[in-house]
Amino acid sequence: MEYKGLRLSGLWDVNDDWNVLLSQSYQNMDAQGVFWDEEYDGLGTPLPRYAVQLYNPSYDKDKFEDTQLTINGVSTI
Repeated sequence: MEYKGLRLSGLWDVNDDWNVLLSQSYQNMDAQGVFWDEEYDGLGTPLPRYAVQLYNPSYDKDKFEDTQLTINGVSTI
């Protein structure tokens, strides 16, 4: 199982009334198997401790990226 991630943010104070926040997030996941165990198989037969009965391969490959821009300020118009 492999999890990697990064989050980076930068804040710019434009003046006393305005600021800009830019953030970038990234995550990469590569997991094999499942995160649970079962006491019995599909027919009610006891399984060994920490075992599961699977009928297909179990894996998860996922990537996530997100960019955020937040502008805060007070208008004096």
